[in-house]
Amino acid sequence: MLGQLLTRQKKYEQGLKIYSQLLNERSVAWAKLGQAICIYKLGDADSALALLNRALVDHPLYVQCYDWIARILLDKDKPVEAQEALEKAIRISPKAVLRQMELGRVAYENDDMAVAEPAFKYAVRLGRYSCHKSVKNYLQFARSAQTLLNNPKDRQTQNKAGEAFRALDELRQDFADDEDSLFEASIVESKTHHNMENQAEAKRSANEAEELLASLSCPKLDYKLQMTEAFIDSEQSVKAQVLIDELKELELSDKQKIKLSRLDNDLNGEALKRHSTSLNDEGVNHYERGELEEAIIAFDQATRYEQAGISVLLNSIQAKISLMERDSPDKKLLQHVRALLIRIGEISKTDERFARYARLRKTYDRLCRAAAA
Repeated sequence: MLGQLLTRQKKYEQGLKIYSQLLNERSVAWAKLGQAICIYKLGDADSALALLNRALVDHPLYVQCYDWIARILLDKDKPVEAQEALEKAIRISPKAVLRQMELGRVAYENDDMAVAEPAFKYAVRLGRYSCHKSVKNYLQFARSAQTLLNNPKDRQTQNKAGEAFRALDELRQDFADDEDSLFEASIVESKTHHNMENQAEAKRSANEAEELLASLSCPKLDYKLQMTEAFIDSEQSVKAQVLIDELKELELSDKQKIKLSRLDNDLNGEALKRHSTSLNDEGVNHYERGELEEAIIAFDQATRYEQAGISVLLNSIQAKISLMERDSPDKKLLQHVRALLIRIGEISKTDERFARYARLRKTYDRLCRAAAA
C-alpha cells in the first residue's frame, strides 16, 4: 500500500526504494511490478520492460505485467507489439472489461478488425450492467463489425450484421438523451446497411442522421464529414455536394482536409459509376432488341470508366461474342474481349456470376480457335 501511495503521488524514487528493499529479502510478484512501474516513470522504459518480462518468467499468469508492457510499448510507438501483449493477457483473463476495451482500441487503431470486433463485443457484454458501460464500446463494436461484412449473402455475415444492429438498438434505448451518440449510431447503422447492399435502409438511416445533425446546437466538423460520407454511400449526391462545399469554406485540420479530399474524389467517382450504369442500361435495352452494334457502342462507353463493375464488363463481352456468333469471328473484337477478361480477372466459383463468366470464356476460346483456322 505504501508503494502504491508513493507512486500515485509521483514519488517514484521513494516508491522504488520500498519495492527494492522488499525484493532484496524475497521475490514477490507485485513488488516486481511496482519496481518496473517506478523505473518506467523515472524514464527508463527499456529496463522496465526487461523487469516485466523477467517477472512473467517467474509468474506467467500475472496479467498486470502484460497491461504495463502494452502501455510502455504504446509509449514507444510500437502498437502491434502492444496489441500482442494485450492478447496474451486476454487469453489468461478474458473477463476483464477494461482490458477488453483497451485491446479493442489498440487493435482498431492497428486496423486489425478481426481482433477489435470480438474485443469490443466482450466489452459490451461484460460492461452491460457495470459502471464501465459506455457509448463508445457499442459504437466501436458496430464499426469494427461492419468492416468484416464482406459477403452480404453469407449466413455468418448476416449474423454479424444482426449483432451490430442489436448493439445500436440497445445504445438508442440506454442513451436516448445523448443526441450526439444517437447521431453517430444512425451513421454507423447507415454504413452497415450499405455494406450489406441494402441501399433503401442505408438511405433511411442517413436521413435520420441528417435530422439529428440539424438538431445539434454545435455539431463537430467530424460529424459533417461523417454525414457527407453517409450521403455518398446512400446515393444522395446533391446533399453530399452541399456539405462538401460548406466544409471547403471552414477551417479544417490537416487530417480533416485529407478526409474531405477523399470524399470529394469518392463523390466524383460515384457520379461516374452512375453514368456507367446508365450506359449499361442503354446497352441492355439495345441487346434485348437485337441491336447488337448499338449495344456494343453503349457498353464500350460504359466500360471506359474504371468504376464499371464486373456485370457491366460481362455484358460488353456477351454483346461482342453474340455479334461474332451471328456474323463471324473478328480479331479486333476478340482483342477487346480479351482486354475485358483481363480486367475481370478470376471470379470465385461461389460467385453467382461464375457460370455466366465460364460460359462466355468457353465461347471466347472457341471463337479464337475459329479465327486462327
